[in-house]
Amino acid sequence: MRNFFNGKLFYKLLSVVLAVFFWFYINNLQDPITIKTYRVPLTLTDMRDGLVLDQGPDTVDVRAEGVSSAMNQLTAADFLASVNLSDAGRGAAVYPVQVTPPEGARLLNDRQLSVELVLDEINMVTLPVQAAPVNAPPFGYSNLEPVVTPSEVQVQGRMKILEKLSRGQAYYNLEGAREGFSTEAPVTLIDADGEEVPAENLVILPSQVQIQVPVTEVISTREIPVHLMISGMLQTESLIRTVTIEPESVTATGPQEMLSALEEINTETMDVSGIMATGEFYIPLAVPEGIQSLSADAVRVSVSVEPVMGTKNFEDISVEIQNVPIGAYVAYTDNMIRTVTARVGGTVDALSQLEKNGVRAFLDLTDLPPGAHTVGVTVQAPEGFTVEEITPAQVEVVLSRN
Repeated sequence: MRNFFNGKLFYKLLSVVLAVFFWFYINNLQDPITIKTYRVPLTLTDMRDGLVLDQGPDTVDVRAEGVSSAMNQLTAADFLASVNLSDAGRGAAVYPVQVTPPEGARLLNDRQLSVELVLDEINMVTLPVQAAPVNAPPFGYSNLEPVVTPSEVQVQGRMKILEKLSRGQAYYNLEGAREGFSTEAPVTLIDADGEEVPAENLVILPSQVQIQVPVTEVISTREIPVHLMISGMLQTESLIRTVTIEPESVTATGPQEMLSALEEINTETMDVSGIMATGEFYIPLAVPEGIQSLSADAVRVSVSVEPVMGTKNFEDISVEIQNVPIGAYVAYTDNMIRTVTARVGGTVDALSQLEKNGVRAFLDLTDLPPGAHTVGVTVQAPEGFTVEEITPAQVEVVLSRN
């Protein structure tokens, strides 16, 4: 052994080792080993049809070492980071990452790289479609249950969204609608809480539906006052004192919009020119166009007629002397008033026929003693008349003895 270390072979081997060592040492000084981290895009492989990535990183950080001259020329694109999803299913799971470095680089990850991925599934569901109004029809009109065609739609997308859906909804506008109509409307997706779901990344088949909306008039009833229509005039001698209507109002049935604008129900025109006395009359009601029915066809009109009252002056009525006491006489003088004027009241018709000779004026001298007396004038008119005023009302009379 001692001969080996003292021999030429030993020194030759030592020279080779030292030469290699110094070569590596000098080479490392000129091109040292460098450690770098690369953000490498993550590639998913062997994922079965219908699966999609819902959540997870797009890249992984890869640590690698190599000589500076080589490492400085490498980029993240030179590395391959992949996850094999051949056995993956829907949901969250942790998957190992297989990293393949380029030539000249060595991986330094202390442990196996892994990522947590959430996978979802593309599927299709069938949803019923409902129609909903965005406003109300005009007053007096009502919309019935609309018919939607088709009544169902198919929605394709990720299951996490599809699971939240409860129905499709199509909106229609009732503004100004007074008759049924048909319209086309897009389908809006609604979740179980009644909230709208954005249709991004979803396919709706078909995306629009046809809506047939029945609109009808609302038929209702309302109590409406009756208005008596009158034409003609009574004769001047007569006067309508009171008019009553029974019933005073009727129940009308018809479109709500029309009833709300109807203030009264008119009767047929009643001609009063021929009415001479108090009486009852049955007057038909004029049914407005569009009103379906009234609770009565006619009303009973009670008319109270009274004659027109007036007055008439009768002048120069001779004053008669009555009941002169026995043994006395009236001493007439030039100043003694012998005629009076009487204002007589009665119906205009009766007054027009009353003559002056139908009116009497007299002085009653019963039990008066001889001498001068002021005696009230009495005027008598036929039955049905009243004496309103006498001018003069008193007369000076002088009684003398025989």
